[in-house]
Amino acid sequence: MTRRRTAVAAGALLAAALVATTWWLLAARGSGSVRVTSGTVVVAPDVQLSSRIYAPDGADARRPAPAVLLAHGLGDDQRDVATMARMLARHGYLVLTWNSRGERGSDGQVGIAAPDGEVADISSLIDALATR
Repeated sequence: MTRRRTAVAAGALLAAALVATTWWLLAARGSGSVRVTSGTVVVAPDVQLSSRIYAPDGADARRPAPAVLLAHGLGDDQRDVATMARMLARHGYLVLTWNSRGERGSDGQVGIAAPDGEVADISSLIDALATR
């Protein structure tokens, strides 16, 4: 049984090392500049979400970039995902971050995965990106 545990631990360590190395290489390779714009997105009659778009240089209506919606964790805000958003934008992705309901700069009350709250908000955020 000891050999099996050693093999599992070695495999987990190798997987973690590969993930860390890949992350480091991606972060080091991205050298393009990024345009950042802030604003609000209306998602319900009385709810506006603070948002930020990270766009790679060269992306525009004629040269669209694939989009990524990057959410923050509970109790965090969009500043906590800014580093990842910049890295993704440097690699050619248009990234939308936002403060969820009730978080810094956004209206409404926090509700975890509420169909008429956060779930509907994601649909509105996608619509807002589609109009850009």
